[in-house]
Amino acid sequence: MNERIEDLLRRAPKAKAPAELAAKLKADITLPRASAPANTVDLWSGFRRWFPGFATAALFLTCLVALGVQQRVLSQLRQEQKQLQAGASEAQQLAESKRAQQEQLRLQAAQLERLRKDNAELQQLRTEITQLREQLQQLPALRAERRRLAAQAKAMETRSGDQDPFGVAQDKAQRIACVSNLKQFVLGARIWANKHNKTLPPDVMTMCKELYSPKVVVCPADTNRPVATSWPEFAGSSYTILSPDVSPNRPEVVYVRCPIHNNVGMCDGSVTQLGPEHEIVKDETDHWIVRRRQ
Repeated sequence: MNERIEDLLRRAPKAKAPAELAAKLKADITLPRASAPANTVDLWSGFRRWFPGFATAALFLTCLVALGVQQRVLSQLRQEQKQLQAGASEAQQLAESKRAQQEQLRLQAAQLERLRKDNAELQQLRTEITQLREQLQQLPALRAERRRLAAQAKAMETRSGDQDPFGVAQDKAQRIACVSNLKQFVLGARIWANKHNKTLPPDVMTMCKELYSPKVVVCPADTNRPVATSWPEFAGSSYTILSPDVSPNRPEVVYVRCPIHNNVGMCDGSVTQLGPEHEIVKDETDHWIVRRRQ
């Protein structure tokens, strides 16, 4: 059936198209013009197409900028670290220099203190030399006093039979009281020496705090000297210190002497009543000792 239709169609005459048909069809066909929304859509689609690349480039540039900033900050930090290290080194050098200066000042202070002590010892030695010179000047007077006392003792012995018993008893009592005073005198001197480098005091006022009263430094037989009741009223002692600044460990050395009774207080604290058969002389160390008359 179909073949017959196709055969009929082949045999049918061909129709001719009108001459104006092609021109009319061309005139009737109008092409649509490009509008602005289409351009906007094209731009947005292009932007969406290139956005990943732009974003990657922007991220890359941002990373580069961040790396540059970090490198700059690291460079500044390294420079600051170097400056801090240099400052720490300078501070350490200054500290060492300061310690060296302090050590030098300490050594200078020690030397200065040693010089002061040496100067004080020198002044003390000069004072002792002055005292020794004064004692040497008093030596002739002491010898004359010794001779006078020896003569007085001999005269007392010759007159002992003529004296009344009351005077003899009074003299004996005064001699015993003088011995007691000298014992307290030497005891106070030894107490003072224990506090001051083991040397006996040079005078009475130096050790007055070790004596309970100024009465113990005045002989009961010394009626020409007023007896003070307190140290501010003290007017002098009856006893003579023969060996000032001597060590208390020399028992043979005479420290103090009573010129009236010829009683002597030794450096070891003992007190001796000397008779006419004894005398006080200097030994080879220039200290006073007791010996029997030759």
